[in-house]
Amino acid sequence: MKKQAHSHPNYQGFVDEVEQYFATSTELIHDARNQIKNIDFEGESLTVKSFKVPHLLNRVVYSFFRQSKAQKSYLFAEKIGSFTPEPIAYIEYYQHGLISKSYFVAKHYAFDFDIRRPLLEPDFPDRTLIFKSFAAFVYQLHEHNILHLDLSPGNILIKRDDEGQYQFKIVDINRMKFGSLSAKQRAKNFSKLWANNEDLTVMLLEYATLAAYDQDLFVQRGLQANQRNKNIINFKKRLKGHPVND
Repeated sequence: MKKQAHSHPNYQGFVDEVEQYFATSTELIHDARNQIKNIDFEGESLTVKSFKVPHLLNRVVYSFFRQSKAQKSYLFAEKIGSFTPEPIAYIEYYQHGLISKSYFVAKHYAFDFDIRRPLLEPDFPDRTLIFKSFAAFVYQLHEHNILHLDLSPGNILIKRDDEGQYQFKIVDINRMKFGSLSAKQRAKNFSKLWANNEDLTVMLLEYATLAAYDQDLFVQRGLQANQRNKNIINFKKRLKGHPVND
């Protein structure tokens, strides 16, 4: 099995043995289509994402026509800098000339919670401050011409600093767009949070204030995009006979 990788030199020993490190780690933090583990390497905690082996057609596509998800995660992390945990490496394994396993490695970010908790827990401390701070964070993303295409609750990590302020990092960044953004695109970017209208309005009003947008129009656009996203997801759930959540 052929391997190709790009990494910081200090972590070459980890990259060379990434499969062994990943297989023996017991600190599993996400287990769905892809797996994510925290792994100790020479006293430092690293977060490693193992991507599911694509089906045959996508193995061809990712081998010859597109960058792999691991490579995109690494390159996008380098591009957006402090908005995401620091990237360390991406590693790709090839079998019979086609991509097989792949990994993305970043420095572990010791976050306190993700944004799901304040969205789902009405009594969560500092909810309003968190939502306003998050709106300011997204505004800075957009001002740097960064559009995260999967800005969903599990991809937004939050840490409370010593001064009581909230710091944010985005993860799962292999789906991004870069370029100047319209007000409509900016408002729509909040739609995957699955927030209720009251909480989302707090975010949209804060964003509109920072951007000097018409507040009523911006909130209207954001709420409409939010409801459209919910309608689409719930329609798909109904087709599969799954319960819906409005």
